Amino acid sequence: MGKTGGGRGTNGYQVKGRSVMRAGSDGRHAESDVTLSTPIRRPTGLVGSDIELLLSELDAAMTAAGIVGQIELVGGAALALAHYDRLSTTDVDGSIHPAPEITEIAAGIAKHHGLKTDWLNNAAQGFFPPGDTGEEAEVVLQGESLTVTVAGPRTLLAMKLRAARPAKDADDIAVLLRACNVTSLDGAKAVLDDAYGGEEGLTVRGERIVIAALNTHTIVLADGEELVLDAVNESDLPATCGQWVLRLDRRCELGRGHDGDCR
Repeated sequence: MGKTGGGRGTNGYQVKGRSVMRAGSDGRHAESDVTLSTPIRRPTGLVGSDIELLLSELDAAMTAAGIVGQIELVGGAALALAHYDRLSTTDVDGSIHPAPEITEIAAGIAKHHGLKTDWLNNAAQGFFPPGDTGEEAEVVLQGESLTVTVAGPRTLLAMKLRAARPAKDADDIAVLLRACNVTSLDGAKAVLDDAYGGEEGLTVRGERIVIAALNTHTIVLADGEELVLDAVNESDLPATCGQWVLRLDRRCELGRGHDGDCR
């Protein structure tokens, strides 16, 4: 979008140039003193520093609009802000209140940065564990108008185990298993059972991801450096055949029907 471009939603907020536009009482748009940063336009997705920047700009825009709210983050954004400098994520997922007003302002910010209008969304809210994990959310941003928290590690781990997507969740699961002091496949299953009341069992694919995660020693960070993970006691590790390995996309190198476990 050019510096003079802009879009407007139903609540009257838009981004024009590098400033947030706000609807006045007469229906006309007056430019606020909120100045946006240089557009991110990162084609591979958002990293932790990008998310921090966007949330800070969202806080400033909410202050200009007279809106106070909170977001509890889950998913990749939560991991990037509270646990490790993970590879990029395309969405910032969480429980958003008040959702209509905040997501509308976020959509205006998205246009400035060349992001999807729903980069901030509450699509994951329906997957929050119904059970009490006994954790308090961690505050990662306390702005003037916006409070951002991150769900506890057991909650994050349970949600990752429930999804169990090889390419998206494997590294996160490896980090969260250690954050939760989970050193076995049975321990991972217990986290999932406790969070979802036994209604969401670990799939075969999920079991293989956990086995691989417990055997993982390093993962690649957003800046290309490696994070060395704490070693898991060998006596706690699930048994594997010791031969088969996973490709970088977390799929087995061998064909279907082979004997042995992927790791």
